[in-house]
Amino acid sequence: MQVNLTRFRLAWGIMGCAALVLQAISSNLIKPGYFTDPINFINFFSYFTILTNVAVTLWFLLAVRAQAAGQQWWWGDQPEVKGAIITAGTVTILVYWTLLVNIPIPNLPGEIANFMLHLLVPAGLWIDWIIARDAVPMGYWRVIAAWLAFPVVFALYSVIRGQFVNWYPYFFLDPAVVGGTVNQALAIVGMTVLFLGVASLIYWLYIKWGGFAVSATMIPVASQDPNMK
Repeated sequence: MQVNLTRFRLAWGIMGCAALVLQAISSNLIKPGYFTDPINFINFFSYFTILTNVAVTLWFLLAVRAQAAGQQWWWGDQPEVKGAIITAGTVTILVYWTLLVNIPIPNLPGEIANFMLHLLVPAGLWIDWIIARDAVPMGYWRVIAAWLAFPVVFALYSVIRGQFVNWYPYFFLDPAVVGGTVNQALAIVGMTVLFLGVASLIYWLYIKWGGFAVSATMIPVASQDPNMK
């Protein structure tokens, strides 16, 4: 089966844009004029799901741009970058479908966006990795530190900002909901452990299956630069 990664990545980038636009439309339907309030605008981009899907979408679009420029390798192929986004997308899928799936969605654009943002779009990088079989030519702790940087910074940002605006993107980060700052800290520790477990599994998969030669019938956007190993 022939797999044209350029077309696949372009399609997934467009899908990511559509999902984000649908979510914005849904938010505005729930609260007309939602984005005219600067606080709401910041809140929209303070969800881990939104930030992750923005990262996934940009990765696909920039990969297509790299292909168009004739680049055989680009910075997004680095395992610190691609693996970090895969890790964030995987946790987005797991947390939503285990903890948040029963939260009601009041309109159709929101339902469509919800499915795309919490499954289809982030899963795209898994499909991309399965096709491209990227290698990870570096040690465990260096990679894990890079992959955990985003969620750690996100947690710190959410907690600090929440104290000033009295708003948290997720209930398990809100001390008023979970029963105080101690439980809030425990929730963050629990999420860190989850990220560490997911990141470790992805690293193992990189080691086990990464770096395989891509079939001649596959057309990758960027192959690993031998000078970067």
